[in-house]
Amino acid sequence: MRKNIRIAFPRLSLRGGPNIFMQRLRESIIRQDLALPRSYLLPFYDIALFHSSAHSYYDKPYVLRMDGLYFGRDAADPDKQKNNDDMRRAMDGARGIIYQSRFDKRLIEMYFGSTKKENVVICNGAKIEYAGSKNGIRADLDLPQGRRLLICSAGWRRHKRLPEIVELLRRLNDIEDRYALIILGEQDEYGSSDTIYSLGNVHPNDIDRYYQCADVYIHLSWLDHCPNTVVEAIANGLPVLCSNQGGTREIVEGACAGIVSECDDDVDLFKLDLYEPPAPDWDTLIQSAHHLFDNYEEYCRRINRDFVNIDSAAENYVTFMKKLI
Repeated sequence: MRKNIRIAFPRLSLRGGPNIFMQRLRESIIRQDLALPRSYLLPFYDIALFHSSAHSYYDKPYVLRMDGLYFGRDAADPDKQKNNDDMRRAMDGARGIIYQSRFDKRLIEMYFGSTKKENVVICNGAKIEYAGSKNGIRADLDLPQGRRLLICSAGWRRHKRLPEIVELLRRLNDIEDRYALIILGEQDEYGSSDTIYSLGNVHPNDIDRYYQCADVYIHLSWLDHCPNTVVEAIANGLPVLCSNQGGTREIVEGACAGIVSECDDDVDLFKLDLYEPPAPDWDTLIQSAHHLFDNYEEYCRRINRDFVNIDSAAENYVTFMKKLI
């Protein structure tokens, strides 16, 4: 009798948040001997795990990890509507559904209706990392020693609000000139300067050193579901400053990992345009940043990295999938 169930995975790469997470999940399942990963292209598995859409060729059960819903005015675009229709069909055929956050579940139920299928909310995870000297890493990476170093990372579409992050840096330095910003990810708006270090794409295997040399991860992205970059930052022991909209606050609050700034108003999720995000309330955001730095050691001490441990996420995924077969 087999010890472990066989879980089929789709083809994976190290490009894009969903693929990076699924690859980490697969590696953790192998490392912990929780299940036997298989290819979805062959019928030798018990249950499959897909994200966003399904490729089930053998009438085998599968679980769908929800990712990539287009909402707001985007949902009216024919191509994006097709993406949503594909996701709905995949949900209809799934044995179970995994949401990344409570916000993720609420949003999807607003568009598709509540499901009677087995479902669960499981936060994304990353490998827990521990670093040596912060100053030593900064020296190796040729980054400033004497400044409070913020870091942000994304695929920089407009709703990720990079201009607002840079504006916050400017406003903080107008009050006290001691802050600098690392920008990871390709973007054309900002080059490097005395206070901005625009480093482009960094390989996922190398990104931890940049988190480990920074002081605070800043995430002002509007209405993210469960951003992997925030999970990675917390896994590296980095406190986070984020806005109060979307699923990001659930990660930060669940891990006691920083400050959720009440800098944004609630919005109508059917009518909004993601590519016209509002400006945050600057006074509230600056007050939140100052409070985080004024109590920095306490915020670092309180971080619960286990909340974002990929090994815990893998255990939760496998436990849920075992229930379904």
